[in-house]
Amino acid sequence: MLILVTAWRSHPDEHSVYDVLDGMWHHVPFGEPVLLVHGRCKTGGDSYASHWAHVRGVPQKPFPAEDYGLWPWCGPKRNKAMVRWFKEYPDPDKRAVAFPQPDWETAKACGTRGCIQELRKAGFEPRIYPVQVPV
Repeated sequence: MLILVTAWRSHPDEHSVYDVLDGMWHHVPFGEPVLLVHGRCKTGGDSYASHWAHVRGVPQKPFPAEDYGLWPWCGPKRNKAMVRWFKEYPDPDKRAVAFPQPDWETAKACGTRGCIQELRKAGFEPRIYPVQVPV
């Protein structure tokens, strides 16, 4: 199974990310390989996903934005490269999950929304789990 995670850099709840990934991972047949793809942001959802994979012994394929040039253009370039790699990877069981900010559909800037759009253009519909902000 190949899992792509795209997430808000300020995501405040690591347990919600762990719960979603655990739910997917626990349904993988014994012996089937799992690989986690993420943007390798040092904060928020990417960092939680990376920690989850490390603790579970799941290999990772990170795509750090700094490898794609200067801010703010590096994020969209990274997202396109990550989705292209995800699409071309030879695993028939591909799953994408997104953990965007609460106002992701209307926010002026939302890199996770951009990655969701790239996934949809590539023919993948991610499961979307917007951050729940306490009222």
